[in-house]
Amino acid sequence: MSNKVVTSISLPADVLKQAEKMAKDEHKSRSELIKEALKEYLARHQWQGVREEAAPYAQAKGMPNEEAVEKIIQEIRKSRREKDPLDEARERFKEKGFNGETIDDAVRWARKSKK
Repeated sequence: MSNKVVTSISLPADVLKQAEKMAKDEHKSRSELIKEALKEYLARHQWQGVREEAAPYAQAKGMPNEEAVEKIIQEIRKSRREKDPLDEARERFKEKGFNGETIDDAVRWARKSKK
């Protein structure tokens, strides 16, 4: 059994013409294009609701406006995507039993490990 429901909508002729052209250009069906557009619209509005709800908390924490909050969100996303190579190296050393703090400690540990 499918979770899909067939529906009909009314669109201005020029909007439908643009949608059909875009669907053709992107090698998608008109239905697929409209489905993607609606999903994007719903996600954007859901995000807007979250932002509005979080705004008072952000202001209480000293974040002056939505742009500041957005900047922090972007920085967090970027840091999650770009893991520090040194952190990755530290994790690998700790997995192998290294408990030192400095590079010299790591070098001494590595030399002992080779023996």
